[in-house]
Amino acid sequence: MSFFEEEITIALKNLRNKLVEDKNEWSKRLGYETRYDESEYSILAGIKYTKVVARQGGVWGFIMNVDDNKFKKGDILKARSWESPARNFARGNIFNIEKLPRNIWVGA
Repeated sequence: MSFFEEEITIALKNLRNKLVEDKNEWSKRLGYETRYDESEYSILAGIKYTKVVARQGGVWGFIMNVDDNKFKKGDILKARSWESPARNFARGNIFNIEKLPRNIWVGA
């Protein structure tokens, strides 16, 4: 495994943990007893993007795997469709998850 693969794997795991943690906090605030775990989100790696899919079947968002002319590696993009991201602006970066808004689990 290369340094990049290890770096992004750790960041994706941290993102998934944040999504689950935020979803559990929301659930608790509303008085639900449901507890979510990491199986709530699937990570599907591609060449240019990594897709994050919620268990309900919707695409949560896309993560840039490489830099391009508009976005940096790790940028979080909202899903435009099942197969492609909205490329208007980044919603955050997986290497700075502490800066992501609360309730990010609802979608990028």
